[in-house]
Amino acid sequence: MYIKKNNMTFENDKRIFLTFQELLKTRIVTEKQDSSYEFTPQDYIDFEVLLNKSTPVNEFETNLRLSLRLLYHKNKENFVDYLTKTENKSIQFLLWTDGKTIAEVLNIQQRIFITWDNTTQKYTVKRFVNPAKHTTKKQYHNRGYFVAPSLKKEKFISTSDNEE
Repeated sequence: MYIKKNNMTFENDKRIFLTFQELLKTRIVTEKQDSSYEFTPQDYIDFEVLLNKSTPVNEFETNLRLSLRLLYHKNKENFVDYLTKTENKSIQFLLWTDGKTIAEVLNIQQRIFITWDNTTQKYTVKRFVNPAKHTTKKQYHNRGYFVAPSLKKEKFISTSDNEE
């Protein structure tokens, strides 16, 4: 389905749908929940890059994303239920909600922590670490998150379990 407005064309969900399908094939999503597999830095980078591919690329998509987010914030539970119903082919718009919801629907909330930066308009993906497992104040505040490097090739940041 194509929607045309002010000489802008939005191919209804195709680009976002394909990105969503790629996300479903990432190791972070496909690895079994009880698996002892340790994700590599590249796993986090791949997931982050795909999430950022889903961001709007033109004014029409930006306005659509803002509209969907308004609906989402009015009633998160019903909005997510609507997106995830099998007869509804809009699940890919889940990528325009928020990091917590994305992780919960994909059942990866115990694997990664997803944040949105309003300044850069990009997602950041970090390794999820349960704060209850940290014994020191510094470890709790750092939470042992692994920060996937941005496309600027920043160094990896992580905390060791031995820090106090």
